[in-house]
Amino acid sequence: MSVLAAIALAAPLVVGPSAPGDIAVDAFFQEWDGRPVALVDRAVKGDHGGPKDLSARFQIAFDADNLFIAVQAVDDVFQPGAATTGDRLEIVFAPEGKAPRRLRILLNQLELGIAPALELDGKPYRHGKVVGTTRRDGWAIEAQVRLQDLPGVVGPDVPIVALIDDADADSVRVEATVANGPVDAERRPTLATFRLDPTGDAERLYLSDRGSPTVLARHSGQLTGDPLHEALLITDEDIVVLGRLPGNAAYLYFTHGWRTGAEVLRSDLMELDGRPGKELFVEHREWAVPGEVQVDVVEVFGVRDGVLRRMFAAKTAERFVKRGGAAVAKFRILKGGGARRFKVEAAKLEGELNEGSYYRVDPPGVVPQEPLPVPWEEKGGVTYRLQGEAWLR
Repeated sequence: MSVLAAIALAAPLVVGPSAPGDIAVDAFFQEWDGRPVALVDRAVKGDHGGPKDLSARFQIAFDADNLFIAVQAVDDVFQPGAATTGDRLEIVFAPEGKAPRRLRILLNQLELGIAPALELDGKPYRHGKVVGTTRRDGWAIEAQVRLQDLPGVVGPDVPIVALIDDADADSVRVEATVANGPVDAERRPTLATFRLDPTGDAERLYLSDRGSPTVLARHSGQLTGDPLHEALLITDEDIVVLGRLPGNAAYLYFTHGWRTGAEVLRSDLMELDGRPGKELFVEHREWAVPGEVQVDVVEVFGVRDGVLRRMFAAKTAERFVKRGGAAVAKFRILKGGGARRFKVEAAKLEGELNEGSYYRVDPPGVVPQEPLPVPWEEKGGVTYRLQGEAWLR
């Protein structure tokens, strides 16, 4: 096998978010058509007789609250059993930095039309749902588990493995165990098999729609108050939020209006307005007059009522490169609960700038920024408070 083929086989399955109600846990599987499939056909223990002896299609979906599982198995002999007998199904989640979680689905009464039982880490799990059915060539189950009980599975590449123990001739003797990926001696997956990506294909769609702008910075976090994280891009044209958004939008964008060649100095997602969902704090530098005057601007963007807004913008520095000198102000986020207050201190003048020689450079543009406070006008600086959807004096 070539190196490229090996890499392709090892690539995790990318699963995007589902809308609420997309998956019905009812043992009818039509809504799983077209979704990514992991084949459970890898023998990890015992004597496996091939796909007709035991194999399965393993699928995962998720929305803002729940993770959904579908397993459709081909099994030449179904042996009903409990936790330690008969055919058994176990899903093991092993996100990085967290202890593995084991979801066991007990198939002991499946042939009687009675719903299987769920166990999480060896204890009965009563916050989910599972249904199943036997088939002429095997069996199938659908299950639902709360995402809050599986921390760390959404976002990064995560090892997730479905293990099926096959007991054909004797209900108390497992003849083979098959899985969708490699496991260690303690049945923990050792290879990232899934990426549950809240943004789905939104970034590719945005870049295509907007003519492939240059990405300057990336972040991930809860921006809308939804339990799922969204991705945030800063490009040379826009601020972009990607994910499953209000109205089932794939992305929201705000054209920031920065001048060509703007540089991101710092950016972070922060809780600033005291409401669910973080805001983007970003400081950028641009040429107000190319080659002569350079300015720094801090801004805050947030998603409110399904709209991505610029909630604050203030100039914090002007540098007069050709004639020398600069006016630089310190920006502070004041401590306190609820909505935070911002303060832009009075600028300190560098070089030979003074009240008589300093002038503001604000050529026409589309960034409605607060002016730089200077000591002869705002000796104590300026404090801004959240008023409605924006920070104002």
